Amino acid sequence: MRKKIKMLLEKGFFHVASSHLISQGISLISLIILVRLLSKEDYGIYSFAFNLISFFLLINGLGTITGMLQYGSETTDSERRYSIFKYGLITGVKFDLILGIGILAFGLFYPIEMEAARLAFIMMLMYPLLIFMSLSLTTYFRTTLDNRNYSLLNILTACFVLASSILGAILAGYIGVILFRYIAYALIFVIAILILKGEYKNILNSKSLDPTFKTEFLKYSISVTIINALSQIPFLSGVLIIGIIIPDPLVVASYKVATLIPFGLMFIPNAVMVFIYPYFARHNTDMNWIRKKYSEITKYLIVLNGCLSVILIIFAPWIISIIFGEQYMDALIPFRILSIGYFVSATFRNPIWNILTMMRRVKFALILSISSGVACVGLDVFLISNFGSVGAAITNILIYIIISIASGFYFWHILHIDRKVKI
Repeated sequence: MRKKIKMLLEKGFFHVASSHLISQGISLISLIILVRLLSKEDYGIYSFAFNLISFFLLINGLGTITGMLQYGSETTDSERRYSIFKYGLITGVKFDLILGIGILAFGLFYPIEMEAARLAFIMMLMYPLLIFMSLSLTTYFRTTLDNRNYSLLNILTACFVLASSILGAILAGYIGVILFRYIAYALIFVIAILILKGEYKNILNSKSLDPTFKTEFLKYSISVTIINALSQIPFLSGVLIIGIIIPDPLVVASYKVATLIPFGLMFIPNAVMVFIYPYFARHNTDMNWIRKKYSEITKYLIVLNGCLSVILIIFAPWIISIIFGEQYMDALIPFRILSIGYFVSATFRNPIWNILTMMRRVKFALILSISSGVACVGLDVFLISNFGSVGAAITNILIYIIISIASGFYFWHILHIDRKVKI
């Protein structure tokens, strides 16, 4: 055990894990404070608008951040990594400029059911570009295994978002929150540039990649982006479809509150996945290594996530009333259902999903993403129409179970049966 802890310390696990715990914890606090500072109606309007922009963020930068992370982690050649990030940055920025125009057109002409959220949505049109630019540079530190600077930027991002949420909400309500977020994202980008120093120039002045690799890079990035986008549908479709079927800001606000802690706690498995990504990417053909490490990770996640889920379910009434306020007690049943969903997703769905991506098993993940995405929307429409926000929560847990079983069986097949890979 001591040797394992020493090894993790040397590799920077606790820098990465602690930074994710701290940054995501701060992010969760900022969301909770936002609930308290805004009226229930204003929070519902803001939540619906941000939920809409989140769908556009799913294809942020054409997915080149995933490509930069994967290929940047695989190579040990600095010059090669510079070229990868140059291509990824240029491609992503061009795409996000076009995406911004698309967001503006959508906001101006699409019949948004919750009309009050239209202005808020349009004001977020440049979010994808700023988030992409800051996240790209943060990702660079992860690929070089510079865990300290990566961790620093994670924590600073969360702190700036927290500060912008509080100041914006106090000064101008949800409109202020939206405007001050721009300042937060811009500051992170500037700080990342300052930390990079000469390396940023090395990225900009690096050689161009060959056309064959560019095609491979884009193919991988787009495929993984589609997979990740579809995998996020259970997290996003509930608020959207509730807002369409029941266009009441109060109902949207209550369901959004029910999701905050169960969804927010996903930073726990995500912190583990962020740390292990470069290592799994470099061992993506070593089945024995993957099988051993996955088993170790799963054991710890079962215990940790199981305890958290039980606590959330038992103490749900007190958690909601104390943290969010009595006006959100109608979120109790969805909160408890989503707490069960958290255990399934954080313990099984997310880890396997991420490891399959690290192994470049994107074809299966793409097929499963498409089918589960379609099923999620269908179930949401049916269950929300019949059970309101409780139906959205039920859809979440059903989709998590289906994805966990399907991806788990395929993962087992790769490790034990697939003869195309050396086991």
